[in-house]
Amino acid sequence: MTRARRRRTPAALALAALLAAGTAGAVGDDLRTSQHPDWEPGLEAIRSKEWSVAVEHFRAVVRNEPDNADAHNWLAYAYRNRRDLALAFEHYRVALRLDPRHRGAHEYIGEAYLAAGDKARAREHLAILATLCNRDCDEYLALYRDCEPKLAGEIAAGNRRAYRAERARLVYLKSSDEAPALPSACGDMLRELEQVCR
Repeated sequence: MTRARRRRTPAALALAALLAAGTAGAVGDDLRTSQHPDWEPGLEAIRSKEWSVAVEHFRAVVRNEPDNADAHNWLAYAYRNRRDLALAFEHYRVALRLDPRHRGAHEYIGEAYLAAGDKARAREHLAILATLCNRDCDEYLALYRDCEPKLAGEIAAGNRRAYRAERARLVYLKSSDEAPALPSACGDMLRELEQVCR
């Protein structure tokens, strides 16, 4: 997919880079919250990659809030990173049953399927993400980051940008007059990237 290049002033580029750096998407930046006392410690355990601790905290949340799709998603995420794929799949499925449009659960269950060697199932969830991808294109950027090594030749040839530059470009586009068309463009970019990287 090619796009006409816009002329960007150095100030606009600097602002885009600054905004991108500030919205890098650390755990907890855009989460729906729970009032359960184990919620924040669970997120902190995920931030510090203490997977077993995160599992214990999110199990407590899920016991008390069985209809909380986010809690099931985070519990599954911790299980997946602890290499317990069977329990991860169980909780991703619950999260998706509770909220079929849960982008995080679709993204992470796709990664779990990749870890299990099931590329076909991972592609199914990427296709769903393509229809759910919002104006921020978070899922596209996550896949772009994961695929960057496969894109190295195209980046070196100037046909693609490095991840940080791509992220800054989307931040810039979001604030431009192209913003209303960005959601469908994100879906198109996600589908294109899926073909290249999977």
